[in-house]
Amino acid sequence: MSIANGTRNYDDANGQHVAYTAAAAQSTAITGSEVTIVASTDCYVKFGSNPTATVGAGSMFLGAGVPWTRKITSGWKVSAIRSTADGTLSVMPCLRV
Repeated sequence: MSIANGTRNYDDANGQHVAYTAAAAQSTAITGSEVTIVASTDCYVKFGSNPTATVGAGSMFLGAGVPWTRKITSGWKVSAIRSTADGTLSVMPCLRV
């Protein structure tokens, strides 16, 4: 089953929630070529085959509640670390339309 939103179909069956703290946390491998993420608190994120997010250089700041969609290589993971407060990163792969 997928959730349609605008021009994207989301693969809700393979969505993930990644709890992050002062220590970076990592998703499992994401299948697909595009993903949308949204965080419950301000955080830093990094994508790759084995990423580790850091606060600052080398990672992208993601504001709380701001969805971000980007292209990825299938099999990549996303890592998140808090800016100031613990939170949860929602990771939703996009299906091809």
